[in-house]
Amino acid sequence: MVDDNDAGILVLEYGKTGCSTINDWCSLADITRDGRVDDNDAVIYTLAPKTGCVGISPARSEGAPSGTLPSGTTEATLSLNTDEHANCRYSTALDIPYDSMANPFSATDSKTHSTTVTGLSGGNTYTYYVRCKDIFYVLYPDSKTQPNANADDYIISFSISCTPGEKRCDGSRLETCNPDGMSWTLEVCPYGCSSGACNPPSGGGSAPGFEPSLLAIALASLIAALFLPKLR
Repeated sequence: MVDDNDAGILVLEYGKTGCSTINDWCSLADITRDGRVDDNDAVIYTLAPKTGCVGISPARSEGAPSGTLPSGTTEATLSLNTDEHANCRYSTALDIPYDSMANPFSATDSKTHSTTVTGLSGGNTYTYYVRCKDIFYVLYPDSKTQPNANADDYIISFSISCTPGEKRCDGSRLETCNPDGMSWTLEVCPYGCSSGACNPPSGGGSAPGFEPSLLAIALASLIAALFLPKLR
């Protein structure tokens, strides 16, 4: 049972040592999130037998990067802080539960979290949805405290500019960066795209499906059909 006896012990411990990196209990006991454990937190603990123990998931802040990154950026470091030791994960889709997220941040059991994302390109906006879960139950397994994961997404979003006039291929499409440096004009290349340009037609400048030799034969046959009967 969590009651005023527990609250009294936590308040006394805070008076001796304060909150520090070695006192992980302090961030959990600081329910009011004012940086200290005092009578305000004790009142909430006193109410616990009536309301039950409701865990508090990690508060997230200082997400980065944001805004617009320079042209040529192909990777970026996602980072954020939590107000208690936690593990964080991210997804590129909205509303994915923490336990179902497949992309963990590289820093674990920490208040600072970061990871590198790659495969980025200019003229695009990237959005990542982050959730974290505290580790109080790992530090103090005898407490039987269950982990608390975020039920909402913390968004880290940024864009990468492209160089106006820059050209690149996307399959059989040619993309040209617009003057705003943030969008692309698309052109379909009938003969494919390579090295930032549409491929030229093979065997001359005719359109697809109209080889010159076949066109000549077709025209000759048409003329013969129209005029030869009259000559006879």
